Amino acid sequence: MVKHVITGGCSFSHYDSMDSWTNLLYNHLKEINSDVTYEHTGYRSQGQDMIHKKVMLACMDAMERGINGRDILVTVMWSGTYRKAWYITNPKIIQKMVNYWATYEGGMTPQLLTLKMSMVKE
Repeated sequence: MVKHVITGGCSFSHYDSMDSWTNLLYNHLKEINSDVTYEHTGYRSQGQDMIHKKVMLACMDAMERGINGRDILVTVMWSGTYRKAWYITNPKIIQKMVNYWATYEGGMTPQLLTLKMSMVKE
């Protein structure tokens, strides 16, 4: 029986909407098992690389908390194949990007979140 659900994806899997596939899935599973827990790792502008890394980290964290891997349901929505990921470690470049991207409508600084959704620090 599914005891823990991990979902991932880009903005098309945003969990704020009651009609999102993530909420529909969770609500359906909650009817079957009222004790099921849920974790969504998706966020806007994520490509497959980031979706994969965040979902796998969530799986490892769940198993470290004692959840049996056989009790975890993982479901993802893949993003566009044109999306790419770059890993930047230069603090000066990161700070320039944080300052510049903050000027976009809606902000683009979430592009610099860690796998656990924390802001990158200098």
